[in-house]
Amino acid sequence: MKIRFGTVVTLLVMSALAVSAFSSMALGQVNEAGAKMMQDNQAVQPEYAKWQRIQKGMTREEVQKILGPPITRLGEELRRGYAASWTYGSVVMRSLAFPHPLSFRISIQDGKVDGKEDPFDGVFSTDGRPTRPRLISPNSEQRFNHYPRLLDFRWYPASGIYPMRYIIEVDSKVREEYGGQWIPADPRGPYKSDIPYLSISFVGSQPGRWRVKAVNELGESPWSEYRHFEFTR
Repeated sequence: MKIRFGTVVTLLVMSALAVSAFSSMALGQVNEAGAKMMQDNQAVQPEYAKWQRIQKGMTREEVQKILGPPITRLGEELRRGYAASWTYGSVVMRSLAFPHPLSFRISIQDGKVDGKEDPFDGVFSTDGRPTRPRLISPNSEQRFNHYPRLLDFRWYPASGIYPMRYIIEVDSKVREEYGGQWIPADPRGPYKSDIPYLSISFVGSQPGRWRVKAVNELGESPWSEYRHFEFTR
């Protein structure tokens, strides 16, 4: 059964890139099928084990022998002093929340790998189940004094089989004279999102805390750690 959370577009399942044999590919080609999927806002991922084999100093030919042709290529990687960027997938498309897509990207300098980045900050699932989300912002113990009390939450996406969905628990703390217990910021229950981002209007001038877990077709991740924050007005 397909579950939809709010109005966020659900990313479609794509656990690995389908690539043709390297011997039939010219170095200037790109993976057009993968590019079409990204244009359609579908999640596209390379095989994690292959991605982790890519190391700084590898030649562009060695990279393509492992991963096949990139989905997009920008720059002039063969001209000395010029840099290029190869993309092998993305799990979150460009949006207001994410001005840049969360992508698998390799930097090429003078024909060799100069660096790489992935959406998961280097944490990869070994069995397709979601990894534990790693929180980005707000920072723990951060204090806010703006009003209205709009608050954005961001975290690294979980790795594993997509589509990936997130459950975000946001609590507020009752004043000590009334018991001091933690209660849900929204009485309707935890928030849900298909992307690693949530924006809410917090309930009052009081302490809060938040945590996240990821869900896919194979199960749930452990909860992230709690982070605490406070609104002072």
